Amino acid sequence: MRYLSGFLLALCGHVLRLASGMVVFIVLARELGPSGFGIFSFWLAIATLLTIPVNFGFATMVLRSFGAESERAVATLGEILAAKSVLALGVGAACLFALPWLSTASALVFLCLLSAQFAESFSEFYNLSFRVNANFRGETITASFVSAFHLVVMLVAVWLRPGVTVAASVFMVSRIVGLFVVRAHAAKSLRAVGSVRCGSFASVPVTLRRAWAYALELGLFTLHSQFDSVIVKAMLGVHWLGIYQSGMKLVQGASRIAPVFAQVLLPELARSAGDAAQFRRLATRTAGTFVLVGGAGCALLTVGGAPLTLALFGSSYLSLVPLLGAFGVFLLLRFAETGVGLLLVARNLQGIKVWLVGLQIGVLLGAAWPVMRAHGLEGWLWLNNMTLAALLLAYCALLALSQRSSIVAQRLTAGKGT
Repeated sequence: MRYLSGFLLALCGHVLRLASGMVVFIVLARELGPSGFGIFSFWLAIATLLTIPVNFGFATMVLRSFGAESERAVATLGEILAAKSVLALGVGAACLFALPWLSTASALVFLCLLSAQFAESFSEFYNLSFRVNANFRGETITASFVSAFHLVVMLVAVWLRPGVTVAASVFMVSRIVGLFVVRAHAAKSLRAVGSVRCGSFASVPVTLRRAWAYALELGLFTLHSQFDSVIVKAMLGVHWLGIYQSGMKLVQGASRIAPVFAQVLLPELARSAGDAAQFRRLATRTAGTFVLVGGAGCALLTVGGAPLTLALFGSSYLSLVPLLGAFGVFLLLRFAETGVGLLLVARNLQGIKVWLVGLQIGVLLGAAWPVMRAHGLEGWLWLNNMTLAALLLAYCALLALSQRSSIVAQRLTAGKGT
């Protein structure tokens, strides 16, 4: 009961973050227009791609270790902090060499959004500290405050002086303030069990090796969710990128609920992985929850496309309406893929899962150019849907084989015992 109430509290906090983030992007899209929003989205995508090494899949690794090695929770966080710091310094230094190739306006927007994504990455790391002692209430209060602050400052900035550079600058300031708030509250939450101190830098290579499979999957997923901005801009320009990203922000905003479920459920699934019957029950409920939530989002986008577009973005985004059906299917498939993929992680099949994701992305990117030339944005969206559906089927087949092997192993063990 305590776990369920904590889960609901954490979910509430993340829903507030989701809602504030979606409102911010909707207002940005509406005020900046398709072209301005396209420019903002492009540089945000570049900044997010460059943050892949800093994130390195650490969140999933930490949450799984909380279930498998709970006594080392604080020490693990310290090792992760050392690794993240080294990676952030490396990426930041490398990016400085690229600045002379950019115009002054582009360089400023890029630096602001890169700093914002770095700050957000470390905020997500410190947010994991609340899970050490299951302080869901503290996590929810902190997330709510940071989300409300981000929403208010972004709305005020866009209302007073709309523009890409101003939006990027305020976006950065908000994320940095959020980092300091989360860090302070996380330290207070951990006071009874210790504090997160930066681990030895000598441990960084070992930490990176441990997280490699998680990092590869996160990198592939981020590449999948962000590289489309580069492709669309290169082929269709910033105006159509703005149209495309207005719909994608709705999908990505809703999809952020999926990792929330995953983070809360993964430790429990990992603990039950050795019991085939218990894991099967949890797996059925988990997959069903993801599919139901994704299906609801799909129905909303498909049925309410035109009025939703006019209400949120205005008449300059009417070109988005014919695409919302494909966006809805993508949302459903993304939820289902996250739910079934979570079960594979709990069964320690991360390595195989990563290769399947890599194969899907390879097919997607390889077919992108001819499909977009022939069918435009709609073709690109349906290509995403088809490859994602194929990936989901592969997940299900791998999970079935793993479950069957687990049942056979348990029967053999029981037979030896008798």
